[in-house]
Amino acid sequence: MTDDRTIGSIADRLGKLTVVGLQGNEAGPLERYVRRATLLELAEDVLATLGRPQWPADREVLIAVVAELRRARKGHGVFPSLHHALAVVREEYLEFEHEIFKRDVDPAGVAREAVQLAAMAVRTLSDLALPLKEVKR
Repeated sequence: MTDDRTIGSIADRLGKLTVVGLQGNEAGPLERYVRRATLLELAEDVLATLGRPQWPADREVLIAVVAELRRARKGHGVFPSLHHALAVVREEYLEFEHEIFKRDVDPAGVAREAVQLAAMAVRTLSDLALPLKEVKR
């Protein structure tokens, strides 16, 4: 896929994302609130940040994490503090650890908990507007 087609495809998907207000109520698709040019710029930023997935599974993993993030945001408000975020991330980590240390490890259970852990880590960054510019890449 060419860069323009890739960016267009990402912009289309971003536009379909449901906007969820701070109180957890759905406000509709993102494309209803922003111009197409803004979605294209956002898609370019996504590509610049994530790069092109090196393995096909990377895309599936990212889609699963974003889906979990959206699901979690529908049912819960934003993290009010770092301490709250820490508690939620720790809880997800402990559930992930528990799945790994079971006598009969279930790969699907491990994957589910890993996705939930990743989504809560992303929520911590976004809900608390932590400065990503300071993260070394």
